[in-house]
Amino acid sequence: MIQQFLALVACLAIVAMTEPVINRMTRETPFLLRFSTWLLCVAAVAAIFYILIGNEPPWPSVFGAIGIAGYLVADRRYHRRPQKWRLPS
Repeated sequence: MIQQFLALVACLAIVAMTEPVINRMTRETPFLLRFSTWLLCVAAVAAIFYILIGNEPPWPSVFGAIGIAGYLVADRRYHRRPQKWRLPS
């Protein structure tokens, strides 16, 4: 039960973070970046469906989803913060 909750929250965060990024992409965006972002979103939606039909995801998948969600949240916060988070050049 806790696996389902953790994975569901992580996958919802992944979808919430990748969907706006996909919408902002243009034809000039590198194909690999567009494809990998799209795959992240599709995999998260599939995992949400998998959880909602009653299946329990394995722990490695849960940890992976939490890691990806954390990375996406941190990346968004890093780019929106003022200079105090920037690395010195």
